[in-house]
Amino acid sequence: MFRLQEAVEQPKIRAFSQGGIGYPNPFNLFNDEISPFGIVGVRFSWNVWDWGNRRREREILLLQSQMLEAEKENLLQNVDVQMQKHVERIEQLKATIVKDLELILVLQEIRELASLQFDEGIISTGDYIDAVHEEQAANLNLALHKIQLELEKASYLNIRGTFFNSSN
Repeated sequence: MFRLQEAVEQPKIRAFSQGGIGYPNPFNLFNDEISPFGIVGVRFSWNVWDWGNRRREREILLLQSQMLEAEKENLLQNVDVQMQKHVERIEQLKATIVKDLELILVLQEIRELASLQFDEGIISTGDYIDAVHEEQAANLNLALHKIQLELEKASYLNIRGTFFNSSN
């Protein structure tokens, strides 16, 4: 930023040349023949008084850097919020998996009891199939919740790795 500013404040020296063939010669209008012409020179410029442009440019650069810093803080805050949501969801899924395991144990006992009752002829085939179906549905819910847990863990690590791995 300041090197650019220093470069703007420095005087500038430029060399130039121009040549060609013209009719009439652009430097001698009284010569009515085709003739070559040329000019060589040095140009010097130094903007001693800039009418406040440098001050305005510094203010603009300062405001832009403040805006970038605010955007960075906002982004990091949003990432923290997303990570916290993933952590909460992971904890919820872990608790749900524990409840699923407890439910499966209960449903296994019910299915085993239903199997004994079916063998004894106490319940019908439909009642036994309902007990088996409930146990299988609970097992499927457990598998679904385990998959969701792994997905949440992967999402959390993706967000964490994308924004925090380079600084750690």
